[in-house]
Amino acid sequence: MNRFRNFAVMLVAVAVLTAGGGAALFAKSRDAARSVDASLTLYSGEGMQGEAVTVKKDIANFQSVQTRQGFDGTANDFAFSLRSIGRWQVCMDAGYRTDCLTVDGEMASLGERGGSISSARYIGPSLKKQAGTTPSGPASDGPAQTADWQPMYNVDLFGNDYRTITYDRPGQDWRSCKAACDGDRQCRAWTFVQPGRTDHGECFLKSPVPEAAESDCCISGIKGAASSKARTTSAPVTPSFVGHVYDTNFNDLTITSWTAAAVTGRYEYYGGRIEATFSGDTLTGYWLQETSPLTCGTARSGTQHWGRFTFVFNADRSAFTGKWGDCDDAPSQPWEGSLIRKAAAGGDVGSGSATPASQSAVPGVVRRIGDRAGDAAERSVGDEVERRVDKALGKLLGSD
Repeated sequence: MNRFRNFAVMLVAVAVLTAGGGAALFAKSRDAARSVDASLTLYSGEGMQGEAVTVKKDIANFQSVQTRQGFDGTANDFAFSLRSIGRWQVCMDAGYRTDCLTVDGEMASLGERGGSISSARYIGPSLKKQAGTTPSGPASDGPAQTADWQPMYNVDLFGNDYRTITYDRPGQDWRSCKAACDGDRQCRAWTFVQPGRTDHGECFLKSPVPEAAESDCCISGIKGAASSKARTTSAPVTPSFVGHVYDTNFNDLTITSWTAAAVTGRYEYYGGRIEATFSGDTLTGYWLQETSPLTCGTARSGTQHWGRFTFVFNADRSAFTGKWGDCDDAPSQPWEGSLIRKAAAGGDVGSGSATPASQSAVPGVVRRIGDRAGDAAERSVGDEVERRVDKALGKLLGSD
């Protein structure tokens, strides 16, 4: 009996040692498989900006990692964008739990998960090198895109914006905008506005998918859509009308600059200015003022008094019809204009900038009266004098 008991104890001991050795061998095998370059970098801002914290081992709780900009001095709930070498799993709670997603490369925006990462662990080498994929967000958010995937060039998906990202450093492009949309469950489509209106471009995340319009300002995409046919050239740039002055609902509007990427202007109403792009016969963009009856919830180009507008010009650009709206509302109120002063010689072609025709504090309507009176003085006064004399005589005869 003792012999069998001793034999059973020996078997249990062997089993325990074998299991322990197997676990140890598995752990060693996993460590050996990890690339020496494998790392995960967390950034305190979107677009891989702000303070960077890099880890090269599994972190069950980012409260163990110190940072300067973390709200509690740690990397817990710190990251708004990520860059990985190898594939990493990041999770919203400590212990690799809750709403986990896989990162393989750059994720320029964590979207609604921003400021919520609490744990991360390495799960294997990058699949991009093996399959040529370029994942930019959670696999559950849409089909994997291949390296030759192309967006819709010269297309603006206008409206339905719920979030705007203004890039503040070089190197951000439509890929960063796409990554932000891929990483946000609410996002259904995106439009990247190329540098010109801002120094490094803007990204507009949209839901639902709006109507598409042709515009050389923009590059757009729809989440999960098939690749578009690449276009290597932009639409031709039409001649500029820098220096043109238009009489509008909001006093005089002067076109102050014109480039392939952007058109700007100033109008004499609460320090008004426009920032827009031109395609075909249509000017589309934003109006901005020092003040207005409605204050927007977010600032644009340094002011919270802004909105969208669209102008449609006639063939010779002597007039336009248009609409404007407050903040991100669709333009619906009339804004029309007619040309009262052309650009200086040579200003109607090419590109450049011009000083507004007048910086006078005199209200535009008063100045226009003076301009028109001057034009009238250049004409023959004979008929005008005769008309006034006839009118005066008529009154006198009528009073008899």
